[in-house]
Amino acid sequence: MEKEQKQNLSKSVRRVEEYVFAHINERITVREIARELKLNASYLNSSFKRQTGECISSFIQKSKVRKAQEMLKMCQYTITDIWTALGYFDQSHFNKHFKKFTGITPRQYRLKINSSA
Repeated sequence: MEKEQKQNLSKSVRRVEEYVFAHINERITVREIARELKLNASYLNSSFKRQTGECISSFIQKSKVRKAQEMLKMCQYTITDIWTALGYFDQSHFNKHFKKFTGITPRQYRLKINSSA
């Protein structure tokens, strides 16, 4: 998010973002975040969506895909290492989320990055 937008976000939205970034390597749920922040999950999700334009689960997925993109640029991680490290249940679930946000699979992304390097 842009710096100006961040200043206008509520404390709870910023805390959601901080929680997601701090726990990016885990399986994260809206209910878990709400419990941690001592807020109602429905209220938190609707407040987050109203202020950011996306629901928390989408933000979590997008954040994990961004982290995966960073990791894919580093050749020391296999795709299995990456989806496991980011808390996905299996590779197909990871591939589905990755393709949803990037338009290509993790393997295609890695090949694209390596060919342009």
